[in-house]
Amino acid sequence: MRSLIIIIFVFILRLPAIATTFYVSPQGDDSYSGSIFQNTESNNYHLIPGCLAVDKGTTVNAPPTDIEGNSRPQGLGIDIGAYEYTIVSTVEKTDRISEGFILSPNPVNDYLEITSDFALSRIEIVDIGGKIIKVIDCDNQYSLVITSGDLNKGIYLVRGYSGNRIFQVKIIKL
Repeated sequence: MRSLIIIIFVFILRLPAIATTFYVSPQGDDSYSGSIFQNTESNNYHLIPGCLAVDKGTTVNAPPTDIEGNSRPQGLGIDIGAYEYTIVSTVEKTDRISEGFILSPNPVNDYLEITSDFALSRIEIVDIGGKIIKVIDCDNQYSLVITSGDLNKGIYLVRGYSGNRIFQVKIIKL
């Protein structure tokens, strides 16, 4: 059965929009409540990586591109909303794809050095299928070295969280 996702926008005078998602399965046995957008205070309504709206849309009356001209779908299905979630696919030896978030070396073997212009609260390593493989609590550090020797060979996304900022960079594990 299909899941139901309801997005509620509240506009009060000139205050920024508050966007909250309530998710309830058709059986009513599980639910979710939280933001699905990157930063509503700055009117950034791009989807958060891994949120419930990614790949959950329908092709019925769906445009072939999102509001920015990105073709749909980018993943396993069309995303719900105006913006199609896209993943940056460039890989360099030192990756600074997300401004203020540096990873090296890339490709990686046993250790990955992460440096950020912003205090990091958490790092996630996610496999290409979207499954979170590793979570590291950073205690607001600006740089850290993490072990990657336990990862299988393949392509991963490294996500860094700092306040309302989310950085994401693709790495290759050799």
